Amino acid sequence: KNEKKTPKSTSVTLNFPVNDNFYKLIYYRYATNPLERISVYSPYTCSTADSLALDELNQLIRILEEVKLDTTLVAPPKPYLRPLNTDKHCKPIIRLIYDIIYHIENYGGYCSKIATTAHMIQLERIKKNCQDDKVEAVIDAVITTFEIIQKIYDNAMASLNKLERIYRYSSPQVNKLFNILKEYKSNAKV
Repeated sequence: KNEKKTPKSTSVTLNFPVNDNFYKLIYYRYATNPLERISVYSPYTCSTADSLALDELNQLIRILEEVKLDTTLVAPPKPYLRPLNTDKHCKPIIRLIYDIIYHIENYGGYCSKIATTAHMIQLERIKKNCQDDKVEAVIDAVITTFEIIQKIYDNAMASLNKLERIYRYSSPQVNKLFNILKEYKSNAKV
């Protein structure tokens, strides 16, 4: 009963015209059963800059969890703006912060710096449509913390060129993806 199972080899015969390499290329490159390879990478260990950024973000989350927002609209309300659904809590903003934490822990500082920039732009756009002074103050505080995080990473990466920043401040998972793409590019025949 302790028999070893050996993988079965299957043979596929394809009927292509003799000199028609185009069809062979299409089949082997875009078949529904592609050749798959599992790549292993080591877990990411946070850098000093990552730890500082995570501390700032966790402190911000603790503060925002205590904030209760009463919707006090700016008087008179701006007719061209629709009120934001603040939900009397800062849960949507906290979810943005958790997204940045996820980027730090899984993709590294370089990717999280890009995510922080994207969320800052998103918050600035929300702030433009904001009619509540308290929500606007919360958004300003979050943007300020995001700017602090960006400054932490700028200081940590100051002595590196662009390519070194990407490789040094990316997780092993991201670096493995770069290696796979580089290998794919060198093996590409088209």
